[in-house]
Amino acid sequence: TDDCGDHSDEIKCPIRIPRRIVTAAVIGATVCSTLFIIALGCTCKLFHLRTAERRATSRLLNPQRFIEQRRQEIQREQERRLNRQNISTSTTTTDISNETRR
Repeated sequence: TDDCGDHSDEIKCPIRIPRRIVTAAVIGATVCSTLFIIALGCTCKLFHLRTAERRATSRLLNPQRFIEQRRQEIQREQERRLNRQNISTSTTTTDISNETRR
């Protein structure tokens, strides 16, 4: 048989990979990569759903704790707003007093 293409000895035949094998390898790698990315996306989605369900369950099983946490968050936010207003008011008052001194 003429495996080398030039009727030479097969021992010294240059190694050539057929184009079909290279094409099959590239397509196979692409399919595997695509399936891996899909599986990774599904895993992330399931993890997100699981953590969301846990948060909802803890909120429903212990509503007093949830209400208290929300109350504290709202209180902190109101304190931040008041602090910002106080800072801006004190800055304005300082500017006015400095201008009247001139």
